[in-house]
Order: sequence, then C-alpha cells, then structure tokens
Amino acid sequence: MGVVIARDSQGKAGPYTWITYNQAHARAQRIATGLHTRLQLQRQDVVGVLSKNRALWILTETACNRMGYVSSPMPKSCEMSRMLRDEQNAASESRRWFS
Repeated sequence: MGVVIARDSQGKAGPYTWITYNQAHARAQRIATGLHTRLQLQRQDVVGVLSKNRALWILTETACNRMGYVSSPMPKSCEMSRMLRDEQNAASESRRWFS
C-alpha cells in the first residue's frame, strides 16, 4: 500500500512511501482501538467515513470490518443535513440486515 507523505508548493504529490502488510495491520488496529475506546462504539454501529480516496480510507474500512462496525462513505459534496438523514436511514437498514 502506498502513501503520499508530502506535496510540493503547487500541490503536486511527492513520491509514495510504501508500507508492509504488518504495518497496515498495525495502523488498522490502532484506528479500531481508537474508534472503540474514544467513541465507545459497539458492534453494528454506523461509522460515517469522509475521506479522499487514499490509504487512510482503506485502513478505516479494515478497522470497521475488524470491529463489526458498519462503515458508510460520506461524499464531500453532500450537505450535512442530507448526510445525517441518509445515515439514519442507512443505520436502520443495516440493523435490519445484521439482526
């Protein structure tokens, strides 16, 4: 998995830094632990993921899968009220499927 560490003054991405499977596993585990301990999430809770398409997104998805959370992508272009309404609908649908 490649991660861009820095961008130049014009916003152009620098070279990728590659991480191993073990490093990806450790990072996903830290995210999972943070979601559980800091937010006190439980299995089947819905986690809205607002991120660009990059390694952090994949690591967050992996963390959610590991803990049994339902991840829901949230597009940057949506209004917050619409996202919250859609998340409530997604949560009730998810619980129906996983119950």
